[in-house]
Amino acid sequence: MIETFMNIFMSLGSSVFIPAIIIILGLILRMKPGKAIVAGLTIGIGFIGLSMVTGLMTDALGPAVKLMVEKYGLSLSIMDLGSGTAGPVAFSTTMGIVIIPIAFALNAVLIYLGLTKTFNVDVWNLWQPALIGIMVWGITDSFLIGVLSMIPAFLIEIILADLATPFMTDFYGFPGMTCTHMMANADWY
Repeated sequence: MIETFMNIFMSLGSSVFIPAIIIILGLILRMKPGKAIVAGLTIGIGFIGLSMVTGLMTDALGPAVKLMVEKYGLSLSIMDLGSGTAGPVAFSTTMGIVIIPIAFALNAVLIYLGLTKTFNVDVWNLWQPALIGIMVWGITDSFLIGVLSMIPAFLIEIILADLATPFMTDFYGFPGMTCTHMMANADWY
């Protein structure tokens, strides 16, 4: 039954289920329903726009890459469109949905135990652990190993966020603010 529900939910696409999750999280965190709905719709519109831009980039760059491969005799078979495509890809899978409750639960436990001061509310940046989980799932053909592989990536995000807090506070002047994005935090060290 849960698998059927997940399949139906996943078939709606990331531009529907991520906004739904944002609306639900907003309501759990006691946002006014109108603000939670606006936040969810805004993210949904962003996903649609991002998909359009990615599609346009693929259409525009694909022939150029093909011509370059032919002209220079290269054996390139993959076109890297960057992280702008990785996020929607990660969140368009079951792994992208599973990381959200796992990350929130794990984060709450870490805060309760005093092992972190960071509460990660940046759901979008969970695409990185989700993408790692997807790749591991694809390589091992084990959903469980894929899920377990997301946890260290999330822990790295939280550790880096805790370490980056003093730099962020000094630079931006906002005490207690940090960033949970792994690539962004790599620049502080």
